[in-house]
Formats: sequence, C-alpha cells, structure tokens
Amino acid sequence: MAKADGRATSSEWLIALVGLVGALLGALGGLTGSYMVYRQAGREQDIAAANRLADIRRVVYSDFVAQATSLRSAYIDFENEVSSGRSVATLRAQYRTGLRVELEEFARATASVQLVATSSVKNAVEAVIASRNHVSRLVSAALDGHANVRSPASYVRDFTQRLAQFSATMDAFTTAAAAEVV
Repeated sequence: MAKADGRATSSEWLIALVGLVGALLGALGGLTGSYMVYRQAGREQDIAAANRLADIRRVVYSDFVAQATSLRSAYIDFENEVSSGRSVATLRAQYRTGLRVELEEFARATASVQLVATSSVKNAVEAVIASRNHVSRLVSAALDGHANVRSPASYVRDFTQRLAQFSATMDAFTTAAAAEVV
C-alpha cells in the first residue's frame, strides 16, 4: 500500500522492479528467439542455394560428358573415312555435316562447364580441351590433304593415340566432377 503522502512502499517498488525485470527478460528472450530463427533461415537458404548449384553442376557436367562422348564418336567416324582413303573433298563434306556440328556443341558444353565449375574441375576441363586440340590438329591435317604425306598407318596410329588421350582426360574430368557433386 502507498503511504499517506502518496509515495510507494518498498514492497511496491520491489514488485514494480520485478515486473520490469520480467518484462526485460521476456523481451530479451523474444529477441534471442527471433535472432535464432533468422540465423536458421539464413542457414537453410545457404543450404538450398548450395543444393541448387550442385544440381546445376550435375546437369552441366552430364551434358559435357555426353557432348564429349558424341564428339569422340564423330572423331572415330572421321578417322574411319580418312583411313579408308576418302578424298579431301569427301572429308570436308563429312566435316561440315558431322564433325563441325559436334565441335560446336562441345564448345557450348565447355563454356557452360567453365561458368559453373570449381577450380579442380576447371583444371580437368582444360586438360580435356588440350587433348581435343591435339585430335583436332590431326583432323585439320586430313582436311588440308596433309594426311597423305605420311603413311595412313602412321596417321591412324597417331589419331588413335590422341583419341585415347582425349578419352583419358574425359575420364579424369568425370572423376573430378563426381567427387565434387556427389
């Protein structure tokens, strides 16, 4: 009860102080809970973003492997034409209708991989590109008519070795990509 002069007694002050402390603790608890919910939501968003990026990488990496496999088949078809003694004009026609299209698709897939890949996968992609360039030089030699300078057996051996190197670098890429996204 208040004193006759209107001032609060010490027990009233104590009750008011306890009420104030309780309100402050409640507010602090609410703020802490809100902060924890905010942090959890941020973590969930980070996890969702990482999962989306992993999904994108899986799709892009799969497309790259499919395009590389298709390119390898086109290289083999071209090499078969060269080894069977086709004329340069026939080789150029086959290049325009088959191999060039595959090279363009492979370039598109390569650009996509380079946009989303981590550094370890980018290194594997660079190795694939380098080995593709070696095979492409042999294709260019055939298109320019230089394949006949050496024996066809030598050309086929070089081509087979370069194609095996291309396949090996693709295997290395697949291993690096699988380690990253699985």
